[in-house]
Amino acid sequence: INNKGEITLIKTNFNNNISKSAGGAINNYNHADLEECSFKSNISLNGGAINNTSSGLMNIIKCNFEKNIAFKQGSIIFNDKYLNLKNSDFSDNFSNEKCHAVYHKGDEDSELLIENCKFSHNLTNNNLIYLEEGFYRIYSSKFDINDDSYCIYNQNANLRFEKSKFINLNKKAIFNNGILNIRKEEKIENQIELG
Repeated sequence: INNKGEITLIKTNFNNNISKSAGGAINNYNHADLEECSFKSNISLNGGAINNTSSGLMNIIKCNFEKNIAFKQGSIIFNDKYLNLKNSDFSDNFSNEKCHAVYHKGDEDSELLIENCKFSHNLTNNNLIYLEEGFYRIYSSKFDINDDSYCIYNQNANLRFEKSKFINLNKKAIFNNGILNIRKEEKIENQIELG
């Protein structure tokens, strides 16, 4: 799907789609709402399942992402503007370079919100979530990481982290070179590496 209008997708399956450039299943230029959708075994250069462009706004709720592949950035999603992920599962996805699951390139006005999501058994040569610029809030989510990568790599963004858990870590959970806000009760100070 190459969306330049407004689209709502409910209980839709995207399996075995291939794109030579961006967004194996969806390339979004405008407004997209997805609910209870499944993305499995999609392939692209950037954004194995979804590419959300610099003019895009996406809400993804109760969706499942499994075995998607990106050869460059973002095995699940390459995001460039506004993205809301809620109550969704991400497992067994693979990408080759900077990011594993979600690569957020955006500018200082871009936003990525992750709430009540689960990331597990994803394979990467680098980091699970890569943040360049913008505002990010990660809330009540679970990250099962069993490789030697950072879970979250914050290059130059404003990241707020609340009520989320890391398990099976082999190294620090967060690399921070931007602004990081963590609630005191999170008790993850020893899982942060400063840039």
